[in-house]
Amino acid sequence: MRRLGPFIVALVVLTARPARSRNDGLPVYVKETPSQAELQIQLPAGVDPGSVEVQLVGREVTVVARDSKTGREVRSRTLRLEGPPVENGALAEYEGEGWLAVTLPKRGAVESETD
Repeated sequence: MRRLGPFIVALVVLTARPARSRNDGLPVYVKETPSQAELQIQLPAGVDPGSVEVQLVGREVTVVARDSKTGREVRSRTLRLEGPPVENGALAEYEGEGWLAVTLPKRGAVESETD
């Protein structure tokens, strides 16, 4: 988990496919470059930025918004990126007014930085 001010965003890397999730309208806007994916997530009412999970499996990214009080899944969305993202170097920042920004480096970009 990465702590950003008072907010925590869990970045979970799974080896199996994520549980079947509902793509029920969680607004997630994606901007991809060869080195990273930038996600802009509009949080539903009642969802604290620290209650958002970003799950990575291969090229799939699943964003799960949970109710801040009950922990119950409120909405989720699964996206397929052009290249596989990695947890190492991921950043999350609450931008206010219900928007959470998550930056995920891609596998090839992280490997070339460590060479």
